[in-house]
Amino acid sequence: MGSNDETADLASGPSEPREPTASTVADRPGVSLEAPARSPSLIPWDIAEPVPGDKPPVPWEPVLAPAGATVGGYVLESLIARGGFGAVYRSTAPDGTPVALKLLHRELALAPVVLARFEREMKVIALLAHPNTPRILELGKTTDGQPFYTMELLSGPTLTARVRDQGPLGVAELLAVVEPLCAALAAAHARGVVHRDVKPSNVIIAKAAGGADRVVLLDFGIAKLLDDTGPALTRSRHVIGSPVAMAPEQIRGGAIDPRTDVYGLGVLAYFALSGQYPFSHVDVAVLEQLHLERDPPPLTERVRVPGGIAAVIHRALAKAPDQRPADAAAFFAELCAAVSGDAVVGVRVEVTPRRATAQMDDDELDRLESVLPTVIAQLGAAGLSLISRGQDDALLLGGTPDALDHLAGVARGLLYVGIPIADLAFTIRIGRPEDLQDSSGWPSATVNQVAILD
Repeated sequence: MGSNDETADLASGPSEPREPTASTVADRPGVSLEAPARSPSLIPWDIAEPVPGDKPPVPWEPVLAPAGATVGGYVLESLIARGGFGAVYRSTAPDGTPVALKLLHRELALAPVVLARFEREMKVIALLAHPNTPRILELGKTTDGQPFYTMELLSGPTLTARVRDQGPLGVAELLAVVEPLCAALAAAHARGVVHRDVKPSNVIIAKAAGGADRVVLLDFGIAKLLDDTGPALTRSRHVIGSPVAMAPEQIRGGAIDPRTDVYGLGVLAYFALSGQYPFSHVDVAVLEQLHLERDPPPLTERVRVPGGIAAVIHRALAKAPDQRPADAAAFFAELCAAVSGDAVVGVRVEVTPRRATAQMDDDELDRLESVLPTVIAQLGAAGLSLISRGQDDALLLGGTPDALDHLAGVARGLLYVGIPIADLAFTIRIGRPEDLQDSSGWPSATVNQVAILD
């Protein structure tokens, strides 16, 4: 449910932007609730206009329904947004209630693959039923088989418009926006759904009952069911994301999992704090290459922000999925830890071959190469996120100090994974995330031991 109008995505009319509530983070020490002063130099383009790469291109011009047309008893009033598969209209229900109605383009209604994808989208959004996703009201079809669904009509600015109108967010404001987004994504991931298009223009800060702000994640139109075995659309036929926020694995057409959405959260957080995207270029092909090959400019060079916060965001923007926080919940937890200065647990694992690799046969080399990925996967399942990986060592962070004993137990259980090809050693320490990111100065543990440093 993306929008062509960045100022009021799914809006029922003009609405003054409201500050995101920071009630959940206001009591964190060292956090200012005031957004930094806006500097025009932070904005490389006028984001009142379309941002390069923010919307997938529509390869053809769809025929839109005229105002006053009736769809399933709903009267279409005006166009809110359109994309390559469907359009969203402000509409009036038979009982007079204003709603948003998404209708598959008529030209595509007879294409079985597209029809299946649109119907899957309807089911995905209805399945979520989360406070921070749009509420589905009805699923239906027109008399000639054109599918549609109706949603609550939301009023308020997108995150893009919020930054445009009031300047970049402060850290507390960022957390107040990211927390509900991560909750919505965690609910989606738990149901096997990856959003695949997390970006500022797909977030609306809607006014809820009682005057509070409600952060809503829009547009599950390209969401992927991880266990889906039905028809899929390949990128060669349709764009499956917005280049300004697409993870490298999306651009390559590779495997998609929750860490793909973590990359989108990293893009969103980088933009919200600085007013700039990590990468921008008017040429989409160049933009994609930047995502694939370049590190984004350091966030601390674009805005005054704590180094720990910047480190978490840059970790979310890692090229390799296994170097990002494991999921949306882990990303938010790391942000909170960086804000409050809370300590986390760092685990370094080292693999030592029992004899020279030149003396190993192919089967032994394959087994040796599988040792470190196996350990990383098991530590990831225990709640740690991969920070760095070498040929024979890796560093993971996560968890709070009270999880130290549990993580040490997990490490002890992994000591003999490499037998008889290799020995393992684990070094564990507690500290702030920014202090633990470089393990080069850590002392090595003795093989087949778990060393806990002071």
